[in-house]
Amino acid sequence: MSATVQFTKPLAFNLILHMMPYRQPRKWEAGFSMLFSMEDDMPLFHMNIRKGDELFEDWEGQDFPSLSEARTEAVQSARELMAARMATGKMPDGITSFEIADVSGKTILIMPFEEAIIPN
Repeated sequence: MSATVQFTKPLAFNLILHMMPYRQPRKWEAGFSMLFSMEDDMPLFHMNIRKGDELFEDWEGQDFPSLSEARTEAVQSARELMAARMATGKMPDGITSFEIADVSGKTILIMPFEEAIIPN
């Protein structure tokens, strides 16, 4: 039985670091490494899509500076998905929404696709 592992930049970076021999960091490197850290301090959000009773989960997630930025991305993505649907001759269904979840998987915002076409 074999497992498939999806490599992301942080995962690949950590694997490389663990393969390298350990050495004591130099004094000047402490601040330098902080400037070029591969890890962001931004929160991770999962942009799950709900269509009726079905939930299509975003397993990877995306980093955004805030929930507001994640919602802005959801609005743009909803517009693109609805445009693609209309390009095939289908109308938006009115039952699809983004369920934005935090890193623990808890849904913290529901953004119906119809909100993407209603002006603020």
